Amino acid sequence: GSAWWFLTSPQKLKVMCAFLHIPVKTLSSAEMRHRLRAVLEKVETDHDDWVSTFGRLLSGFFDLGAINPGRVDSHLAFRAEEAVSGYKPRPVPNNDGCRR
Repeated sequence: GSAWWFLTSPQKLKVMCAFLHIPVKTLSSAEMRHRLRAVLEKVETDHDDWVSTFGRLLSGFFDLGAINPGRVDSHLAFRAEEAVSGYKPRPVPNNDGCRR
C-alpha cells in the first residue's frame, strides 16, 4: 500500500503499463480486480501529472477490458502537444523506383 509512494514516476508508469498485460483469466478474480482498483485510486491522486492522467485512462479497465479515454481531461492533450511541438518528422523517401 504505502510502498507505492516510494516509487519514482517512471516506475509507477511501468507498473501501470504492466496492468495491460495481465491475462483476462487473472482479471476474472474479484479479489484481483479489487486490489488493482485500489492501486488506481492512489494513482489518480499522484502528484505527477503523467502518472495521475494514465491512472484516469486506466480507470474501468479491469471491468470493461478497455481503457477509458473519457476520464482523461484536456490537460493531457495540452501536455502531449507541448511534448511533441519540437518533433520534426523525417522526410519520406521517394518511392518512384518501387514496382507495384
